[in-house]
Amino acid sequence: MTAKLFFLEAIAVVSGAIIGALVFLVAHWLLVNGAVSTGGLSGVIVALVTVIIFAVYYHYLSQTPAALASFFTGVLLPAIAAGIVIGGEATTAGALIAYGVFSLASLLVYRFVFASISGRDIGPDLVRRQQDAASPASPVSPMPPVPPAPPRRPGEPL
Repeated sequence: MTAKLFFLEAIAVVSGAIIGALVFLVAHWLLVNGAVSTGGLSGVIVALVTVIIFAVYYHYLSQTPAALASFFTGVLLPAIAAGIVIGGEATTAGALIAYGVFSLASLLVYRFVFASISGRDIGPDLVRRQQDAASPASPVSPMPPVPPAPPRRPGEPL
């Protein structure tokens, strides 16, 4: 992993954790009788650790298993941390739904930020490869153009 890719991954992780934590606070406030349980610095640390685990999953697993593992980690890890470490109410249905909302929000933000940042680096290279493949000096020749279909007469079946 290059230093640039590591830096881009760190930006995606931090943004996923911050947005996920903010969405969690709003969902928790709406679902758990208007109570806001921030957990202070420990809540932010749990969010960062959770999104770092998302990054590890996406580094070592393919897309679908990584998404499923990330979602369930995003629900279970904060629930366990809130119940044991922080001492919050981790077992109520509203809190579990709020952890699910946190998981989805942080996962979507992490993947969106990482894809859009890394896509900027891949984009110019892809265009250059397509232009090289379409050039006449290229050993791979493009397919010949398809002639247009003859015009139909009125009343003629398709």
